[in-house]
This record gives sequence, structure tokens and C-alpha cells, in this order.
Amino acid sequence: MMMTKIIQSSLLLTAMVCILSLNGCEHTLDGIAGSAASNAGYNQVLRSWLGAPELDVIRSFGVPTQTYEVSGHKFLVYDRQISWRTPETYTTTFVGNTAYTDSDGGYVHIWQCSTTFETDGSKVVNFQFQGNACAATAVPPAPEAPPEPTPSSDGLVHINVVP
Repeated sequence: MMMTKIIQSSLLLTAMVCILSLNGCEHTLDGIAGSAASNAGYNQVLRSWLGAPELDVIRSFGVPTQTYEVSGHKFLVYDRQISWRTPETYTTTFVGNTAYTDSDGGYVHIWQCSTTFETDGSKVVNFQFQGNACAATAVPPAPEAPPEPTPSSDGLVHINVVP
């Protein structure tokens, strides 16, 4: 019973992080339980947008919740919030002819994340975020290009592969 509740909680957290992530779930979680989602991972994901065209941010993240301009810099604000209520459960215990009922659950949970991209009018130059649901897994580095084949004196092409 306890393991079922843990798995259900993990699934719910997974759904929350995916819903709240600004760029979908592909960079959000690497598994359901034991995910490495963190603020540091979210920071790394957002850092990958530095230098990106403003239009690409809007195409990927959608219409900002709010925009404003200060001294030639534009700020794109994305606010995400979700709340849910855990179901209330009742346990009845009988002692003699008397029934005692206890309740548990019915709690409201609120997850939110506010992310702001700063642009210089064309490209992202800075970002900031705050909230209890600003988490993602770090984006793995791009794989290195495979080695180039080199012809040898025997006329065969050899590729050096390092394990």
C-alpha cells in the first residue's frame, strides 16, 4: 500500500514537472522515480537559450504571460501554475458498539514557476526564474562526431574507435 502511494506521488510529480516545464518534457525528466530534476538542471536548460533569437523563444515556449520593455531591453515573462487536491480518505474503527471515523488528505498543493527571458531586442541575453516547480534534468552534452575514416597503405579504410 505504501509503495503504491510512493509510485502515485512520483507519477504526480512527474506530471507536474512536465506540465510546468516551459519547453515540454523532452528535457524535463529522465525517469519516473528517482529523477534528477532540479533547479540546477532548469538553470542549464534556460542557459542553453542564451543567444537564441527572441522569435525562437516565443515559437518554443508560446505566447508570454507578460512582456515589458526597459531601456531597449524586452522581457518575456512565462508564469505557470497548477494546483490539485489530494483525495480525502476516511478510516472507521469500531470499538465495541462505537464507531470512530478519522479523515486524511484533502490537501491543496500548488506548484508554480515564473521564468523571465531578457532580450536585447533580438536575442536572449539573460534569464531568471523563481518558484517551487522550476526543475528539469540537465541537457546532456552533444555527442562528439565520429572519427573520420583514414585510408592506409594497404588500401583499406581504418577507423580508430576508442572504447
